[in-house]
Amino acid sequence: MNTRLPDGVRGWVFPAHLDDTCVVAQRIGSEVTFGTLCHPITGEAISYRTDTESAVGFAPPPLAAQPQSTV
Repeated sequence: MNTRLPDGVRGWVFPAHLDDTCVVAQRIGSEVTFGTLCHPITGEAISYRTDTESAVGFAPPPLAAQPQSTV
């Protein structure tokens, strides 16, 4: 199987046994960069499950309703 990260697209990197992550990746050309996101005010790491939407009136669905990776 030959799969590729789309060029310029950022995404979360999930370990197969976890339902949350703080690692993001991006491919530009032939280089893949890994990193983390930090809250601009508190400096704390932002994970996939960090609530970043409720302050603007959006609440994510509960954990059980979240899609699970099949990779």
